[in-house]
Amino acid sequence: MTISPSSFPDPGFLHARREAIIIFLVWVVALLWAVPYCYLNGYNIEADQLQLIYGIPSWVFGGIVMPWLWEFHKLHHSIKELDWIGNMRFHWMEIVVYKGITYLPLVLLGVDGKVILWVAVVGTLIGHLNHSNLNIGWGPLMKIINSPRFHVWHHDVVLHGKAAGQNFGILFSLWDWIFGMAYRSEEEQPPELGFAGIERFPTRLVGRFVYPFFKRR
Repeated sequence: MTISPSSFPDPGFLHARREAIIIFLVWVVALLWAVPYCYLNGYNIEADQLQLIYGIPSWVFGGIVMPWLWEFHKLHHSIKELDWIGNMRFHWMEIVVYKGITYLPLVLLGVDGKVILWVAVVGTLIGHLNHSNLNIGWGPLMKIINSPRFHVWHHDVVLHGKAAGQNFGILFSLWDWIFGMAYRSEEEQPPELGFAGIERFPTRLVGRFVYPFFKRR
């Protein structure tokens, strides 16, 4: 019996399906933790007391989303002086979370691999530019497009009255202005970069990689 090559499943499909299953299992685990948390902390809040961050209730954003992601993102914010290579300082778990959210839907939708490659290349180059130590703000376009002058304040130790920080946009700063998370200063850079408690953050590579899993509360 002759076996046609078309009878074998497409490797790309198998790879995408495997990633989708992993993402789904991670989502289920998160759901099993999030539902009890929401039940205990969210349903007793009056409507007039509800605060929103990026359209998400503050108790969800601050109690579920940010603490979990922030522990991994601290490695990136351990930068004391911003430069383009700082864009490559990140925890491996951020690749699993952010890249999965970014690229997995494109794969499942059948987007051409060359398009996904260009998205990755352009996104990386923009990240390098926004982390470079340059006084570039794009003038009136600052409220639409992210820039080194705008993004440096995302790395400021001071939160400037924001519940979770400021200037989160990667390519577009527009979202920060729409959701009230933008901060603009006449100063070129903050006096100090980092985060509160950075003195307790590990200095060795292995310690930084395992810190989010074993850090002391």
